[in-house]
Formats: sequence, structure tokens, C-alpha cells
Amino acid sequence: MRCFFQAAMVTMGMAAALPVSAEDSADPIRLALNEWSTQQVITQITGRLLQEIGRDVELVTAGYYPQMSALETGELTATVEIWTDNVPEGFSNQVDSGALKIVSSIGVTGQVGWWYPASFEATCPGLPDYKALKGCLDQLVSEDTYPKPRFVEYPADWGNTFNAERFAALGFDFAAVRAGSEGALVAEMKAAHKSGDPLLIMMYSPHVVYSLTDFKLLELPAYEPDCETEAAWGVNPDATFDCGFAPSSIYKVAWPGMKEKWPEAYALLQQINIPLDQYLEIARKTDVEGIAQEEVVDSWLAENTATWKAWVAAARGA
Repeated sequence: MRCFFQAAMVTMGMAAALPVSAEDSADPIRLALNEWSTQQVITQITGRLLQEIGRDVELVTAGYYPQMSALETGELTATVEIWTDNVPEGFSNQVDSGALKIVSSIGVTGQVGWWYPASFEATCPGLPDYKALKGCLDQLVSEDTYPKPRFVEYPADWGNTFNAERFAALGFDFAAVRAGSEGALVAEMKAAHKSGDPLLIMMYSPHVVYSLTDFKLLELPAYEPDCETEAAWGVNPDATFDCGFAPSSIYKVAWPGMKEKWPEAYALLQQINIPLDQYLEIARKTDVEGIAQEEVVDSWLAENTATWKAWVAAARGA
């Protein structure tokens, strides 16, 4: 999930089903391909549907953070899975200034937080309340973090989660160990699920790992925006970030000029919506069953024909 920008490009080969409208440019629409499977599959679905209305589509390998500058300049046209809990600094300013355009939600809401295996509750009564965890921290001490309890943090290139501020505000003294990748996070969770060993880890949901493990979300104080800026707010009157994490909206984001240059394609992009059950099914097929992404895309299109044809009709009408 989320890394660097490369100028690698794949031109989609499916023949266009409909002619380009008089309003839309004949220039290719360039969609960003990021590092994780759901994003890649949804991007390919989007590309195939844009071809259905006659657009030329190119898929461009792009890192999660660096793609923002390419979207500002129009080097990229759109990206389909931006999580608001994990965006580059300045993203809100880019949106507010009109440098980037939020198109619409993909139909899923995310949640990040601190997760633990259900087996931890047997030796740490009171979980999932975070206050109960304070009496069980010795169980999280590892050889490489002694004498501090171990906390597995996001990879460094996923940005600032403000966990250090949360540790201080909520009275924890963890040794944060950075995972090297999303795969490393998943491996930690699978290993703890299998062994029954205690673990506290930063992770996001929805994710297919929760269908393979019994991890639960630690209950931190409820999030409020003031928690991040007003020390007087919340359980610790002397610190900010004394709360959990905001729910994450998951958006499609576009170069601001897309709506004017390709109005019909933009209208179609607005329509595309992948419900949670379909999102998780895509992840299960690709990440658990190992089904090729092209096959997953074909299956989705075949199983949801009436849905996407309605999107196409709505875009044509717009």
C-alpha cells in the first residue's frame, strides 16, 4: 500500500464499445496503478468501463504519495483509492485550493487503529478497553524491545500516524517497531493468530487479513477533531491526540481539468461504486486465492453487468 512514482505505463487493449462523445477529448485518460491489489483491480474495472464509452485508457504505475503531484499537473488523470487517514501532508490544502479534485467515494469507509488477537483477552481481562491494556503491558515486552512493550507500527513510507503523540497522551511507553511492508504487517498478525502470543499492531480495515485471523480493535477514546488540536479536550487535559482515529473516507481523486476535458468520462467515474462485500471479495480472490487480477476484473464485470450499464447510461445522460 503506498510508495513511489514510476513512469511505467500499460495501454489497455480492449476495443472501445462506443464512440467518443463530441464533448470529450480523444486524448488518453491516464489512471494511476498503486501498490495493492484492490486498488489495481478497481483501477482496471474503471479503465474497462471508460473504454465502454469509447475512451482511450492508459494505466500508469504510480506511488501513493508521489502520484499527487502528477495529478496536479495532469500527467495523471485520476486515481481510485485514496484513504483520508493516510494522505501526504498538504493534501487538504491541495483539495481546498482546487489543485486536486475529489470525485466521489468508492463506496467503502475505512478504519485504522490498534489491533490485538482475540486470544490476548484470556490473559488481559478488560480488553478491548485501552485502560485494561495498561495492566498487561509486560506481556508485550519482546527480546528486541526490552524493557518496553513492543508495538508494531506502519511502514515508514506510509506517513505520520501520530502514534507517538497518542502514546504520550494516553500514558503508554511503547517501543514502536516499524514493519517493512504491508506484507510484514499481515505476517505479524497471522503469526500471532497461530501462536496465541500477545501482539499490538497498527492496521487498517477493511482488509482480507481479518477473514484469516481473529484480531479485534482496541477501544481508544472516541475520536473528535478537537482531540488533535485542543489539549483541554479529552481524557488528558495537558495533551493533544488523547483519542483514537477518525474513520477514513476512501475517495476517487482526479486532475481538476478532467471534468472539462472529459465530461462524460468524469460523470462515469463519479458513478463507480464498489460496496464493502465486493471490495472484500476482490481482496480475497487476489490475495488469498491467488486468482489473476484480469480474471477477477472479468468476473466482476460479468456479475455486475446491470449495475455498470446503468452507470454508463447515467454518464451518457449527464
